[in-house]
Amino acid sequence: MNDDLKKMEQVRINAIFWSFGAVTLGVLIAIINLFVSNSGLFMSGLIIMITGLVIGSKKTQYYRRKFKEVFIRDLFKKEFNENVYINWDGMDLLEIEDAFVIPVGNSNRSDDEIIFDYKGVKIRRSDVLTEKVVNTGKTRSTVRLFKGQYMIFSFPKEIKGFTVIKDNEWLDSKPGGILSGAPDTERVKMESVEFNEQFAVFSNDPQEAFYLLTPQLMEILLDFRKTYGVEVYFGFVRNEFHVAINSDENLFEPALLKPVTKVSVDIYNNDIARMKRIVEQLELIKEEN
Repeated sequence: MNDDLKKMEQVRINAIFWSFGAVTLGVLIAIINLFVSNSGLFMSGLIIMITGLVIGSKKTQYYRRKFKEVFIRDLFKKEFNENVYINWDGMDLLEIEDAFVIPVGNSNRSDDEIIFDYKGVKIRRSDVLTEKVVNTGKTRSTVRLFKGQYMIFSFPKEIKGFTVIKDNEWLDSKPGGILSGAPDTERVKMESVEFNEQFAVFSNDPQEAFYLLTPQLMEILLDFRKTYGVEVYFGFVRNEFHVAINSDENLFEPALLKPVTKVSVDIYNNDIARMKRIVEQLELIKEEN
């Protein structure tokens, strides 16, 4: 384990101590109070428990922010020659909602936006969570719509219309959901049977959809879906190519109870490699025209 990993592991252990150790100690002291009358231990235990919760929360936030700054920021800057801008607060949610590529609800969050260039292509990536919260009287329910990685690439072709590709489902609805304000679209059947079985294409300009979805790009999207094995969304919006992976994880949010190891850091190298492959495939598309 190198020095950076060792230091980060110490920060993680410190956060665990305050998050769990101090709280556990406070609970134990409060329990002892049940067997020792008039000892005043209950109040002491309560104070220790609350203090542990407050400090533990701050230590955990510090660990996660430090982890991102030490590993993720440096990793991206090393890969892309310092030409990296990072916004830990995430993408503008209105931009994601107005793209109508993924389903969104009334409770949406984004964090860890990273902006950089690779081979002349501008890339933005962020972790995104969209949920629908329903309040019915005294009950409250939350339905998760999307949790994963959202990426936006500048596209090598001009895009005038609006086209979204998503997993083919029995009950297909318009992009963004039935009640969304997405542009009116129609279902477009492509010439590839395999592609039509895997994906549903919606576009307000079917002719442009055929122009954009070349046989080569359809193969690329099929391979992408097979590689990651989870629900994916693709969108051609405002001269940009949107890619969303419903991975059910916040990739850049380190788990507090998971030790910091080289393996955990390698996950981020895989994320970078994934984005590089997409750019290289887009470059092939550019060359064929």
